[in-house]
Amino acid sequence: MREQKEQERLDKSRSSKKRESTALQKRGKELAALGPGVWKTLPLPAGLFEALHDFRSMKEHEAGRRQMQYIGRLMREADAGEMDALLSALDGLQAGSRQEKDALRAIEALRERLLDPEEKTRDAAVREALAAAPALSEARLRHLAGAALAEREKQRPPKHARELFRYLREAIFEAGA
Repeated sequence: MREQKEQERLDKSRSSKKRESTALQKRGKELAALGPGVWKTLPLPAGLFEALHDFRSMKEHEAGRRQMQYIGRLMREADAGEMDALLSALDGLQAGSRQEKDALRAIEALRERLLDPEEKTRDAAVREALAAAPALSEARLRHLAGAALAEREKQRPPKHARELFRYLREAIFEAGA
């Protein structure tokens, strides 16, 4: 097995080795950004947890760069099955994060339509919000939107706009769960 891996390594061009190394270092940076709490849930190859932890404690740029190269080396030298499991788990985490960000952007857009000065747009947004989360109270939705609009007109801090966002987020995420 070791001989086969060594032969595959020799058969690759220098450029392809460099691309692979750079790609694994990039994935290592993504891993380092997640933090120790998430690392414990991932199937990390031997030594990678400690290397990631050391990377996060480094203050100097050059030391961090060298440590990231070391992390890439550990990932290259790891068993292919281990790396496949790790990379697919990392992809799954990032896909979930992207979906959550997209949902929050959609809620933000809905809130902006609820705060539109034109009444027709606000009414359509209220219907859309009620369709997305039937647990929402139409009266509370309209009250918060009206209070947030009044805040905007008086150029006050967006207390009610934030409260409206939280109300929408909780109800929509609860309906989706």
